[in-house]
Amino acid sequence: MSLLWVEGFESYGTSNGVAPVGLEAKYTDTSQLTFTDIEAGRIAGKSWETAGNTSRIQTPDLGANTTLITGFGFKYGTIGVVSRMMAFYEPAGQQGMNLRITVAGELDARRDGTFLGATTGLGLVTGTWYYIEVKTLIHASAGTFEVKVAGSTVLNLTGIDTLAGSTAQLRAVRLTGAGSTVLFSFDDWYVCNDSGATNNDFLGNCRVDAIFPNAAGDASDFTPSAGSNYQNVDDNGHDSDITYNEDSTSTNQDLFNYESMPSVGTIYGIQINTVCRETDATTFSLKTLSKTGTTTSADTAQTIGTTTYTTLTRVLETDPDTASAWTISGLNSAQFGYETG
Repeated sequence: MSLLWVEGFESYGTSNGVAPVGLEAKYTDTSQLTFTDIEAGRIAGKSWETAGNTSRIQTPDLGANTTLITGFGFKYGTIGVVSRMMAFYEPAGQQGMNLRITVAGELDARRDGTFLGATTGLGLVTGTWYYIEVKTLIHASAGTFEVKVAGSTVLNLTGIDTLAGSTAQLRAVRLTGAGSTVLFSFDDWYVCNDSGATNNDFLGNCRVDAIFPNAAGDASDFTPSAGSNYQNVDDNGHDSDITYNEDSTSTNQDLFNYESMPSVGTIYGIQINTVCRETDATTFSLKTLSKTGTTTSADTAQTIGTTTYTTLTRVLETDPDTASAWTISGLNSAQFGYETG
């Protein structure tokens, strides 16, 4: 797999200017989310706006990678000092290579806190959306760090030390806010590595959209708290214990039909998000399901492991029924859901 993570900030509430609902259930490494808002998106939908110098979200552990690539929509307000917007993380929570913006709108590359280089004459301006992509190879002497804006390379550092800690692994990516009076906005975020035959380099200007269940699918085994099963999992953002589906029987399934996707170009992949929790001290796991055509595909069972809500994720770069890239028609006819492990 090359595509590791996607986020469009579409599923944390529908009202602009309100703190996101459920972001902490998906990102376990977070800080000061009450100082962040959901706002209008870069192209459509929603974006995430920060207003605190420790406001952050970080991907789960993405495994041991030597190269990671990330892209995201970015907009900023007036800043008074050089401010970090994103960082790659090494094992043991070590901040590695990171990208910052200067008061002149230039992009500044650092290894942890050590300055390595910056753009000249780029001059990003406040209040404008830009699509920024960053790729780094971790190495103590032969590392690289490349930055693109709107598809054009604006900074390309090679033959440098990009290892901040003692283990040459890239494990996670973090988006972060600046000062308490500075607004940073993020949207349309992806992360991939350089393995596999596709999605193994810069993907270019991307759009991430969310769709929600809107009808029952081919299985409704779980017990609903009320109404139909699909009506208990169509919330934006999720409503905690107000509506839910519950089960304890192995191999029981729920499948749902979903809203239609907006018209887009190439679909690099999809990410299925399942918000769930345990209700007692018994260890419980779920498999994430997709059903396309005649093919029902399940991932390896994931342990929930907590009585507070968490989000299990599954990335699918191809349609399991065709083993080819997703199409709009294939995605719109697909069902998604879960199965007890």
